[in-house]
Amino acid sequence: MGIPISLWPMLFVAAFFGVYLRNGNVFPFLHKPELPIHLTNHPLRHYSDFVSVNLSHQLLDLVKEVQTYNTNSNDLVNLTRTYEHIGEAEPRLDNGMCRNSLHVPSKDGKMCHLPNRFDVAYHHMKYGGIEGMKEGYDTLASRIFTFGNYLFDLEKYPAMKEIFNEPKFIAAAKEVCPENRQFLDPYQYHLIIQVPGQALPVHIDAPFFTDASRFHYPIWLLAVMTASGLYKQTFIDQVQVVINLHEWTDPSVGGDFIYVPNNDVGPIFLPARPRSATVVDGSKVMHATKLYRPEAELPMLSRNKKNVLEYNKVDDTWELRSDGHLLQRYATDDLRITTVYRARCFESQAARDSYDAFLKNSSEENGIRPVAEIVAELKAELVRRKQVPASSLDKLSLDELAVTFVEEFIRYPVPQTWLPYNYCVLPKLYPILIPILSPLCTL
Repeated sequence: MGIPISLWPMLFVAAFFGVYLRNGNVFPFLHKPELPIHLTNHPLRHYSDFVSVNLSHQLLDLVKEVQTYNTNSNDLVNLTRTYEHIGEAEPRLDNGMCRNSLHVPSKDGKMCHLPNRFDVAYHHMKYGGIEGMKEGYDTLASRIFTFGNYLFDLEKYPAMKEIFNEPKFIAAAKEVCPENRQFLDPYQYHLIIQVPGQALPVHIDAPFFTDASRFHYPIWLLAVMTASGLYKQTFIDQVQVVINLHEWTDPSVGGDFIYVPNNDVGPIFLPARPRSATVVDGSKVMHATKLYRPEAELPMLSRNKKNVLEYNKVDDTWELRSDGHLLQRYATDDLRITTVYRARCFESQAARDSYDAFLKNSSEENGIRPVAEIVAELKAELVRRKQVPASSLDKLSLDELAVTFVEEFIRYPVPQTWLPYNYCVLPKLYPILIPILSPLCTL
């Protein structure tokens, strides 16, 4: 395959500056954020020693009790979704791979489609994360295949329930919820584990609407809906309390919580101190984490394989396996561990009860709009914004349309580097570039 002429300027710049920019050297505020204005200037609170040492230990014991953690990109292991894709799915190849480099295997393993957080993965690959890493596709993918487990049974775990009942939590949560939506509806715990060499890429959390949620549509589409501003009237505010459970204290290992409050400042870094907490509506504030222990050897994790991090009770270690094959063992202190408590903000208990009824009873036949209807609304908004004929969008494949949606509507912040683009992913598309870029990139 030849190299498109349009790529040669980028390759020239990459070759000229690559030696200097390989490690993503950061310079002050080179690229002003262009976040959607309604996703700026929302409250965020950060607390030291948010939980007691005793409660922190109880929560850490709970993390071990849960035991098995799939990659966060594979959240369908723990839930069922009405629409897993917008129509772009295609059969998986006989060798188990996906033909399209953007796709991942479906829940049943028979099809391939865009990942649930395509918005996050696409931006991360294009720019090398919020820190501007210059690395190849496989390395960057392995960095964001963090591990997690979603817990929806709030009555099952007393230690977690205790958090929701603490006055400190309630007061902090109500500072983030809008003044007219002070009724808290706790709905989920999310346990997140990063192995050395991983980071959470910049993202907004899964949003909820009065007629749509992660149980109905891919989260990347919900994120586009949020960022588009078309669905403000049905958007449901929420609050997340992110608590650091790891016990290491060395700030040089990274793992900082990063957020971008508005278009007038660059990313803000909050150290990941033990027992500290960040309280924010993550569905409205773009955030990430700094790369954790960047010098560590990173196991390569294929998107086409089942990657699992599992706690071994016998010897108190964690085992990372890919399709059953052991890749690495870790001690608990090797890991960056957080628990995220999530609650929705409602005007009243009646409003909460109404939404609960919707979630329990909604289906493709009952109350859930066809995904094609939402895609059509977003296409119409693109036509209005870009002043282009609708026929020009009709020519795009659904994969190409998804890329256009993410780039036009979400507009995640780009790295503060002289060359923000991650040219090191180009060999994935154009193997002929490997000898040119291999001296500059970790491929």
